[in-house]
Amino acid sequence: MNSKKISLFKDKPDYIKVITDDKIYNITGLKKSGKTPYTRNKSKDNLVIHLKSVFNKNSNRKNTPSKKIQEYILFKYGNNLNPKDYFEARYYDTIIEYVNNQDKPSYIEGDYIYNIINLSKLKGTIIIKRTSIVACLKRIIKIENLTNLIYIIKELFNLIKESKKINIFISNLEEYDVR
Repeated sequence: MNSKKISLFKDKPDYIKVITDDKIYNITGLKKSGKTPYTRNKSKDNLVIHLKSVFNKNSNRKNTPSKKIQEYILFKYGNNLNPKDYFEARYYDTIIEYVNNQDKPSYIEGDYIYNIINLSKLKGTIIIKRTSIVACLKRIIKIENLTNLIYIIKELFNLIKESKKINIFISNLEEYDVR
């Protein structure tokens, strides 16, 4: 079982679990684990939804599926986006409803996915990027140009905390009977 978990030092192949036959691919993982680059080459003939853009009202992505879903969620639930409290209870189903109406393979990318507790809500395939904690930290330091040791340590502790949540999610998926 440990071989499926995210490692401190060693990158591992993506963890993949088919939940339903829907052409929906839920991509999740640690911050800077490679979720967005994974979906980048998929956007030509598929629907790609970036949850970070959906839940960021200041996102500059205009006329994208992420923006359209954001507008629909705001219309349906009001002007306050609160994915930490309502992703599983409201937003995931709303996103699934949207992608099912598009009639094309869909990629939903973001970290909120691994916080879903009721696995029967999940549709399609789960893909967990299992980039090591150290590799993610190196990317964060480089991309965000971090030089303050306190911020770097905070990022490290956050990655460790989130990797524990993902490892629990993987364990739950392993035990989940899709039949």
